[in-house]
Amino acid sequence: MRGRHWMSIHLTASEKSYLWVNYMVDSMAICVIKYFIEKCEEKEIEEILKYALDLSQLHTNKCTEFFTNEKIPVPIGFTEEDVNVSAPRLFSDEFMLFYLHQVANLGLSYYSKALSMVAREDVHDFYKECITSSTELNSRTKELLLKKGLYIRPPYIPDQDQPEMIEEIG
Repeated sequence: MRGRHWMSIHLTASEKSYLWVNYMVDSMAICVIKYFIEKCEEKEIEEILKYALDLSQLHTNKCTEFFTNEKIPVPIGFTEEDVNVSAPRLFSDEFMLFYLHQVANLGLSYYSKALSMVAREDVHDFYKECITSSTELNSRTKELLLKKGLYIRPPYIPDQDQPEMIEEIG
């Protein structure tokens, strides 16, 4: 039953809380990423940073829209006053790329949990979009980390010739 019937349905407590956390995290990400963009020297990493900045701005705008439409005060998030983009360079470009990769991984985890806990169609659709964009961010960062030889792969487990049963512990 797709449509605009959700417009008369108020946000649930879980929807409000996921959107609130989403807003706060993305407002912080905007500050961090703007600083990173200002200091980044590698064009490929800067492009991914700009993609991530666009996502965070899109997310905060969408959360603001949800809150405004529901006549709920927009959270007091992080602002340009909370970051000094003119501060000296503190991080390498490689660190910025690793950071974004971890942000994408955390986003995938958070958004999938949010998706499972929201009922209203428009909020559900928002989190589906967030999963898609986080998947794209994950792919972009992983691809560049692999290209640079920086991606840390999980360990391998040696293959067995046949299954074994544990006979005794200890």
